[in-house]
Amino acid sequence: VEFISSLDGTNNSYQWSYENLSGVEEDIPGAISDTYEIVGLAYENMGTYRLQVTSPLVPDLTLESFPKTVWASGSIRFHAVNQSGSDVNDGTAYLFKIIEGEPYDSLAPVAGTTEGYVFDDVVLGDYLALVEGDLDLYLPTYFSSTDLWSEATPIELRSDLEETITLVSQPGVGPLGPGEILGTVESEFVDETSEGRINARRKVKRAGCSVRRFVPKGRNNQEDGEFELVAYVQSDDEGRFEFTDLVAGLYRFNVEYPGIPMDEDSYVEFEVGTEGSENNTIVLEILITENAVTVVKVDQLGFFKKYFEGLEVYPNPADDFLNIRFDQILSESIEIQLMDLSGHVLKTEQVNSWSPNQIQINVNDLADGMYLMRFKDEESSRKSMVTYKVLVN
Repeated sequence: VEFISSLDGTNNSYQWSYENLSGVEEDIPGAISDTYEIVGLAYENMGTYRLQVTSPLVPDLTLESFPKTVWASGSIRFHAVNQSGSDVNDGTAYLFKIIEGEPYDSLAPVAGTTEGYVFDDVVLGDYLALVEGDLDLYLPTYFSSTDLWSEATPIELRSDLEETITLVSQPGVGPLGPGEILGTVESEFVDETSEGRINARRKVKRAGCSVRRFVPKGRNNQEDGEFELVAYVQSDDEGRFEFTDLVAGLYRFNVEYPGIPMDEDSYVEFEVGTEGSENNTIVLEILITENAVTVVKVDQLGFFKKYFEGLEVYPNPADDFLNIRFDQILSESIEIQLMDLSGHVLKTEQVNSWSPNQIQINVNDLADGMYLMRFKDEESSRKSMVTYKVLVN
């Protein structure tokens, strides 16, 4: 790659500078002519180049060229195989560019062929790769072989490469029970418009939702064990998902959105009860923001009856004060947290069995918008909780 920025005159001094991908800009030693050539364009010298021109005849004047940004690219070929090593070419592959602190940027997907899954002219960088085949047989699988983006192996694309992804099989049919988990997935990201920045709320379709059930390792040690995948579904066009036929037990819920982690302090772990119990049907409402995937509402009568009787949060939307009323509290100590959508705790209140049955939280010092109110049982080893959406207006 050669840059040429020539100016008339014989007393000109030239200096080229380079800004790397981390935003650090430095002068290039020896690059003091009106021409600069990049020899061997690669990941290490991708970035932005600028030329400054000065002259002793006009000492207070510095001319600067338009920035010239260059990128190097390569191709990626993936082979997807099942657990038996047979090729799976009838799916779709995705690449997600890793952007620290932000949702990962998705490239255009490619369909499989007999040659595998090929991405051409991909800008060099760090990526996650995903192959989605027949959902009746396989889970959407990240390189090298996992259904969780947080456990995927990043691909450092520095030149052409070829890799293999071993697809994760769908879990087999296990024992059936009366439990069900259902809900909706929404996102709220900041959109730039001609009138400024707004929070855009949308239903999320094709969100990968999964549940894992806690399986103890031994009969005598119920705390020691692991969460095993039970079922995986994708949300429909309205963002709805549903799991049925679940046996009683402790479950962990997960939503896949590459680059955005689950909020582990939200209601991601919960008990599903037996037939006839108050919590064999659980309704979840999931909100994806730029910072976290959060369970923002839980409709589970068993929770309320375990900790409260007659719990109400009003008015919603709130203006000056938010009222929390309950007939009776059945736990030693409940902490109430009012948070913004980034998870920052703005206000806290502590209630217990001898507290007044109504408290007020002043919200007139908060900016208009959506907030989360979380109830946490500080005495529980698993900190059972429920979260409300609260609108301040």
